[in-house]
Amino acid sequence: MIAKKLMGLMYSSDFTSTGRIGAQTISGGSVGAGGYKTTADTDYIKAIYPGKNTDGITIIADIDITFVNGRYQYIAITESVPNYYFDFIFEENVGTGGDAGKKRLLFYSCPAGVLRTSSVYVSPGRHTIGLTITTGNVLTFYVDGAVLGSTFSTSTGTIFVSDFYIAGSPLGSYSLNGTISRLEIYNNAFSATEMLKDYNHSNFNYDSDWVVYYDMFADSYDLVNAKLYDKSGKGLDSLLGDGSTSTYYPTKLLTGRGLYFDVSDDYTYTPTNISHNSTIWSAVVFLYDASTTTAYRRWFMNNYGTIAAGFNGVREDSTSGIDVVLNGVSNVITGYSWKGRPAVIILTCDGTNSYLYLDGNLIGTISSKTGNFNGTPLYLGGYNVLGVSEHFNGNVYAFGLNKQCFTLMQVKDITYRLKSQLNLQ
Repeated sequence: MIAKKLMGLMYSSDFTSTGRIGAQTISGGSVGAGGYKTTADTDYIKAIYPGKNTDGITIIADIDITFVNGRYQYIAITESVPNYYFDFIFEENVGTGGDAGKKRLLFYSCPAGVLRTSSVYVSPGRHTIGLTITTGNVLTFYVDGAVLGSTFSTSTGTIFVSDFYIAGSPLGSYSLNGTISRLEIYNNAFSATEMLKDYNHSNFNYDSDWVVYYDMFADSYDLVNAKLYDKSGKGLDSLLGDGSTSTYYPTKLLTGRGLYFDVSDDYTYTPTNISHNSTIWSAVVFLYDASTTTAYRRWFMNNYGTIAAGFNGVREDSTSGIDVVLNGVSNVITGYSWKGRPAVIILTCDGTNSYLYLDGNLIGTISSKTGNFNGTPLYLGGYNVLGVSEHFNGNVYAFGLNKQCFTLMQVKDITYRLKSQLNLQ
C-alpha cells in the first residue's frame, strides 16, 4: 500500500488479499489471485458507508474487463437510498467506427441529475480507472494514470449517504464483466500528478519473477512449525533457526512489524537450495539495524563460508558502510548513514555489474562483478556456523530475491511500497 493511502483514505480493498480498510460483504462471484471476479449479473460486493457525502473525492479501481454491448457495467455505485445516489460505470453500448468494441466512462448523480460521459473511449482489458471531483466541482476521468479526454464542471449533490456496491448491485443486470483487484476511495481530489504516481506504483508486476519472498508484515511467521512462509508461491519456506531450538528463532514483533534478530544466534534458512543459476537478479531487504558496535552483522547471505563462487552476502561493515560479498571478495560502500532507522537496501545484478541502492537511491556500482544463487540454502539474519559476531541485530520486515535486474524506477517503486507499510512515506 502506498503512502497516499494514509492521506484521506476512506475505503480500501485489495481483492487479491484480506487487506482492506472498511468492512465488506461478497455476494456471488469469486475471489482469487487476480482479484474479485463476477460470474453472474447478480454478483456484487457490498461495502460500508465511507463517511463522505459531498464533493472533493477520488475513486481508483484496478480492473480487467470484457465489454458486453447493450448493458451498463458497474465499477462503484450507491443506489441503496432512493433519490440519493451516484453511478461510476461503463456506458451501455460499445462504440462504432474507430471506437468499435470500446466503451466510455459515465458518472451520474441524483438528485442533482448530473450525467457526465468521458469524451474518449476505453479499450477492454486491464486498466487502472480513476475519477476525481474537486471541491470546486471539476470532474475528471482517468485511465492508466492519464486524463481521459476533457474535464467537466459539475454539481454532484450528495455522493455517499449509505453503504455502496462494487462491480455490481442488488438490482442485478449490470455487474462488471471481469475482475477487479483494487478499489480505493479518498476524501480529497488527487491532482493529475498524484493519479499518475498511483498508477506507476500500482502496476509493476513482479509476482511471477520472485524466486523467494518473505513478507514479515503478513501472517507468514509460524512459531508452532518453526517456519517463515514463502509468499512467492515457489514453496521455499524458511526454517526458524535449526527448526527445533527456539533459542535460535527470531522474535515476532507486534502485528505488522516484522521479525527481531537478537544479535546472539537468531537466523532463518531455506532447507531447500535456492535454484537461480543466473547473474541477473535483484535482492531486496527492508530492515532496521539496531547495532551500535563496529563488529560485522550479516543480514542475508548465500551460505557464505562454504563456497567462494556466486553471491555470498551483504553485511554491515565495520566502518558503518555496506559490504557486498561476491565470489568471496568484499566490496565496501561507505559514506551513507543507514543505521538506527528503517532502511530498504536493494542489490541488483545485470549480468556484468552489480548495483547497490539505499532507500531508492543508487549509492554504489560494483563493476565487472556478479554472482548467482544456484545450489545453496539462503540464510537471513545470520549463519549457524559463524560466531556470535556474525548475527544481525535488529528488525527485518521483508526480504525477496527476484529474477529481474530492477530498473531505478522499479527500485523506487518497491522502496516506496515497503516503507509506506511503516508510515514512512
